[in-house]
Amino acid sequence: LMPFSFDTASAIASILALTMSNSTRVAIKGTITSGTTGWTNPWGGLPTVEMTEGGYQFSINPGGTSVTITGYTGPGGAVTIPDTLAGLPVTAIGYYAFYSCSSLTSVTIPSSVTSIGHFAFYECSGLMSASFLGNAPTMGAASFDYAPRGFNISYIKGKTGFTSPTWHGYPCVGRDPAPE
Repeated sequence: LMPFSFDTASAIASILALTMSNSTRVAIKGTITSGTTGWTNPWGGLPTVEMTEGGYQFSINPGGTSVTITGYTGPGGAVTIPDTLAGLPVTAIGYYAFYSCSSLTSVTIPSSVTSIGHFAFYECSGLMSASFLGNAPTMGAASFDYAPRGFNISYIKGKTGFTSPTWHGYPCVGRDPAPE
């Protein structure tokens, strides 16, 4: 997923040149400058629906059984990512989903998340901690790069896939499970 912007509707012809089959889904995350024309539903034979819930932008994954968070427009602060959106489990945090979200101070990632995309929390200059509730997800490149000095990752002791004192180059420490 690569973010981009349109300043005219003339880009439609270029994007329509993409060839897709029924088994392939293409997600295009972009910003359409106000005042452009030519965008319809459907667009190029494809449905155009922006899915948002509680400040999260997301897409339904192939098969329709889970979702990937693709963006965040919430207020920031201490954010607990939901384990479901639109009634489906959140299994991934996509490329650039929280990119440059300077108001984000901490993030708690649910056990349903099994994948974090490249640059997902890149340049989140206020992000001091990421807390994982499940096993370690696969991680894309530079997922938490350019967080401030003192940033750390924590996970529940006994969960698999994490390493300490660092995990993917980030300071990481195990913590005891919360009492029930």
